[in-house]
Amino acid sequence: MSRILITDWPLYGKIHPHMAIAAALRQRGHEVAFYTGPRFQRPIEREGFLCFPFVHNDEAIVDAWLSPENRRWRWRQPLAFFALLRAWMLETIPDQIQDLEPILRRWQPDAIITDITMLGPALILHERDHIPVVMAPFAAGCMIPGPDAPVWGVGLPAGGTLAGRLRNRLAQRASQRLAAELKQAASALRQQYGLSRLRVPLNAHLATLPLYLVRGAPEFDYSRRDLPASVHYVGPLIWHTEPDEEPHHGELDFYRSNGLPPDCLADLHPDWPLVYANEGSMKAQPCLLQATIAAVAGRPIQAVLVAGSRRPLSQVYPEPLPPNVRLARWLPHDHLLPRCRVAISTGGAGAILAALNAGVPVLVVPAESDQLDNARRVIHAGVGLSIPRRRCTPVRFRAALDRLLNEPCFQQQAQRLAHAFRQYNGASHAVKLIEQLCPPHQQRQNAWPEKGKG
Repeated sequence: MSRILITDWPLYGKIHPHMAIAAALRQRGHEVAFYTGPRFQRPIEREGFLCFPFVHNDEAIVDAWLSPENRRWRWRQPLAFFALLRAWMLETIPDQIQDLEPILRRWQPDAIITDITMLGPALILHERDHIPVVMAPFAAGCMIPGPDAPVWGVGLPAGGTLAGRLRNRLAQRASQRLAAELKQAASALRQQYGLSRLRVPLNAHLATLPLYLVRGAPEFDYSRRDLPASVHYVGPLIWHTEPDEEPHHGELDFYRSNGLPPDCLADLHPDWPLVYANEGSMKAQPCLLQATIAAVAGRPIQAVLVAGSRRPLSQVYPEPLPPNVRLARWLPHDHLLPRCRVAISTGGAGAILAALNAGVPVLVVPAESDQLDNARRVIHAGVGLSIPRRRCTPVRFRAALDRLLNEPCFQQQAQRLAHAFRQYNGASHAVKLIEQLCPPHQQRQNAWPEKGKG
């Protein structure tokens, strides 16, 4: 059996898909450990995994990245946005390496799984220490650039027409400057560790790793045919916690379920369609949740809203809720989504993939980054609708919700996509691919006296 180290920033959207892989690896008899921020050490250890918390690396960088103040100016001030992006993805690499070197010597993993935002293993350790590194990004599609997909992160549609292809080509050229600056900075870091400069852009370099796992399926990724052999689709990587007889209230956790349906689902009207809305806590104002309440109030529709871990429930709706609306801080998807007709979200990968994995069409009101891309994928696959955040009026929101509830084509397409997801077998398929990379652990042990001495 092998030892697998998973390196992550302490964010639910990055930890959860990797936790699905970790659980499947453990089921196959492998040892798994995480390297992440101290705030996630106890939740990971409660799941039964070893956790190496950051020592030199600073988890506060993710708070700066996600802060409402920075998110407001991010797209209006591209230079400041780029500086923060480089600080997070590249300037933290020396601290990552300083933390990981003693872990490699003591624990001696046979492979490392990492996210695209934690690049130390992919850019340095894979070549310097000759250890297999698996890239498993959080995203709901492949982030490697190519002619079959639009530029990542700006929400452009696929280039199905001549005008669309021209627009995407111009966008690709505009993005090359940013890619060139990231490539130059990454190359300078590699040279500090005795490695050669990058020959291709950073995202393209990640395709040279032995394995690149993509959440989802080609049907939700423009049916791309331009990807290298290292890229494998593995389905949504949905992680379900095991039943917990003693839930841990009042402290950071992975929202463990007690194995029973939540009380707020017990008295739902049997004949009214159920709508689920989740805005998380990243946006300061719960506009999406409030729009959902306004759209269903006084109608034969019931809604379950999830406010997220950081937002006071009173901030969502200070007055008494309409009788057909339920509000909770969190609910387990495996209980909720099979009962839903529509899922509403800002378009984060986890929420979108969980809904589509259950065959539920989605209404997306995206704000930025991968949310914009996920909204485009939803439209392209015919599994839902999207409304730009600035154009999300009550009239448009209600009209879109009614279409999803009343036009069966959306649910049919969502169910077809759920079937496609199941063909990739999720984490079990990911584990089989990872196992092909890992030498017998004794072989790695014999190699470590000469390698990994940073």
